[in-house]
Amino acid sequence: MAKVHITLVGGAAMPLYQGILYSKPDKIVYIYSKETTEQANTIYSTIEEAKHILKLSHTSQVLYDKLFPVNDVIKIEELAKEVIQTQTQKGDEISINLSGGAKIWDAIFQKISIENVTRYCISQDGVVLYTDPELRNVMTYLDMFVQCHFMKYKRKRYIAYKDYTDEDRNDYETIKSLYMQDGFPAFLDRMMNQYQKSRKAPLAGNVFFGDDFKSIAYNHQEKSFTVTFNDKQYQIHGPHAVEMLLDSGWVKYNVASLIAEIYGPENIYTNCIFTDNQNEILEMDLMVKADNKVLFVECQSGNQLSTLEDDRFYNGILNSFKSNINACGGLASKALFVTYSPIALCEKLCNETQKPHIEYFYTHNADGRPISVDELRNKIDSFINTTNV
Repeated sequence: MAKVHITLVGGAAMPLYQGILYSKPDKIVYIYSKETTEQANTIYSTIEEAKHILKLSHTSQVLYDKLFPVNDVIKIEELAKEVIQTQTQKGDEISINLSGGAKIWDAIFQKISIENVTRYCISQDGVVLYTDPELRNVMTYLDMFVQCHFMKYKRKRYIAYKDYTDEDRNDYETIKSLYMQDGFPAFLDRMMNQYQKSRKAPLAGNVFFGDDFKSIAYNHQEKSFTVTFNDKQYQIHGPHAVEMLLDSGWVKYNVASLIAEIYGPENIYTNCIFTDNQNEILEMDLMVKADNKVLFVECQSGNQLSTLEDDRFYNGILNSFKSNINACGGLASKALFVTYSPIALCEKLCNETQKPHIEYFYTHNADGRPISVDELRNKIDSFINTTNV
């Protein structure tokens, strides 16, 4: 017989999506009230649009045609029994996700007698919590790009860390050595600002930033840069040269290299660009499949000078980062803000963040010594499995 999944719709959608993917049903029945009709329709249409991605092509969906009240116990029980009678058949394997809806719905769907049923709710951290004490709770995992899709953001482009080459690594070392020279960070900032103001259009033809003494020249045919600084020339010519030099890609690469030692290169993505249905663009520096969690990472080189500028700059960065996480991440997502060297202001601002809380780290000590992978691992381990509140 069929696998029928009944989901009670409330304000939070992600646990309901997780329940659907966990149960892999032949049929989904949505139970909702007048207040959650829009949410039910949104979940229905999102699943319908993504059936091929979710491997649910065979699954049918039913928006139950009678609205559930939120405080009429007799009517709720009557409707709950009716759902079982009309939407299931003898021998069906029934699952009920109690994560959403009114609390009284949960109580009644647990009270009424149903054959061959499992009841559970899903925590914000993706744990399936069975109401039957004889069943062991299990962890679910939601692919991070599927999660973004559920939040109405579709990936436009990204760089998989495993696709970086030895040439990219050499470019990183070159840019890092330049960055250590007096005056180069400020110069690079000016060049990046010029590029980013017009980066909706790709670099076309040969482009020149700067003057005869300090310059960045782009060779369109070879897709490479020649950097002139302090009477020396440097070549940047890897496959991701543009992102490395003009989009802080070298900082992201540095952080990604450390995290890849912890979670594996196949689980790291940099320069992630998403769009929503209105083509609004959302950007993430790094996205990491951190076991059963999604870890979002913001990377900054950290070369602002004035304290007032610092405060405004980093507050703006953190607010934007928080907004992006809330837009395309679930409640269980984790956030890490990383600078090249330790910046006390950044640590202070991160400590003050809430919903989501953003952790702070840096890749090099004040004396320039690189942070070890173990130090970063210890930092991530301190928060990755905590429950967000």
